[in-house]
Amino acid sequence: MTVYFDNNATTPLKDGVKKAMAEALEVYGNPSSVHACGREARLLQDMARRNVAAMFGVRSEQVIFTSSGTEANNLVLRGYFACPENLEKGSKLVISSVEHNCVHKTAVDLNRLNGVSMHMVTVDRNGIIDLDDLKLTLEKGNVGLVSIMHGNNETGVIQPLDKIVALCKEYGVRVHTDAVQTAGKVALSFKDMGVDFMTVSFHKLGGPKGIGAVIMKADIDMECHTSGGSQERNRRAGTENIIGIAGAGACTEEWQVSVDKMQNQIGPLRNKLEKGLKQLSNELYIIGESTNRVPNTTNVIVPGLEGETAVMSLDMAGFCVSTGSACSSGRVEPSRVILAHGIPADEALCALRISLGWQTTEAEVDAFLAAFGEMLGRMQKAS
Repeated sequence: MTVYFDNNATTPLKDGVKKAMAEALEVYGNPSSVHACGREARLLQDMARRNVAAMFGVRSEQVIFTSSGTEANNLVLRGYFACPENLEKGSKLVISSVEHNCVHKTAVDLNRLNGVSMHMVTVDRNGIIDLDDLKLTLEKGNVGLVSIMHGNNETGVIQPLDKIVALCKEYGVRVHTDAVQTAGKVALSFKDMGVDFMTVSFHKLGGPKGIGAVIMKADIDMECHTSGGSQERNRRAGTENIIGIAGAGACTEEWQVSVDKMQNQIGPLRNKLEKGLKQLSNELYIIGESTNRVPNTTNVIVPGLEGETAVMSLDMAGFCVSTGSACSSGRVEPSRVILAHGIPADEALCALRISLGWQTTEAEVDAFLAAFGEMLGRMQKAS
């Protein structure tokens, strides 16, 4: 039997989502067509959009469907700075040092190709951004957009978005947040968050892969970075993925139940997991343990136990986990995100991400702790 503890990478489809997608397979019309088949597809799309809008407390026209969270983040960053009016207000993009690669690399590309300058705000040992650094950057002026993720995909650390937004609004600067890892895990209200853009990806909360969304204020200028059609209110050209959109709409129907379960059941299981891990090794430590995190995520470091080795060992024992390390030119490199916490490179290579899901049980956590203990025992004998 395989136990899946890599839910920050993707999650299993929920039963209601499977049903909605199976029904959508029979809806073959193009939603841009005006005939009966097209209207049927458009109706399905509109219903799903309303569900997503209701999940985040916005109007339907504020929801733009994309192919993924990665495309959603690209659409916001590239689309915002493609508008001459926005560039006139400020040509600097501010991100944090722990952003997902799709934000980090896009910022680098904008700086290299489009003349958009970039500033990267540092984080402390717990992964929380330096608000003084952000304030100083805003004071210097020329900032067009601040993009800070809500919850980190590797560590689960949640940024103090309320303070970030308050600072940015003081200087009249727009804010984007990547909420891919918090949607469905913590309560989210677009209005209460105060941001101008938010991006989500539905396969992180029991929905299908291949569908994400931008949630945005209706009065912002943003260019479409894909030419060819007027879909998604001229924000994203291309025939919509109706099957994926149907799945997205279905996975939001019980989103409050999912959030409650994450808080009341999965959070305590994560705490039990971490307590058990610390009892297995005095050297082991958990990144961001003392700060606010999404309730399902643990990033643990056991100095001397490389993450890649641990992933393979646990996989053989029937457990799926992951590591933030990346393979480059035949060499395993430590995660950029983990290094940003001030963790030495040799220890960063030992980072192991364990992310529980809505389907996780206490028995699975107990079995994982037993397997982890056996792995540490073999390591000690080998040394």
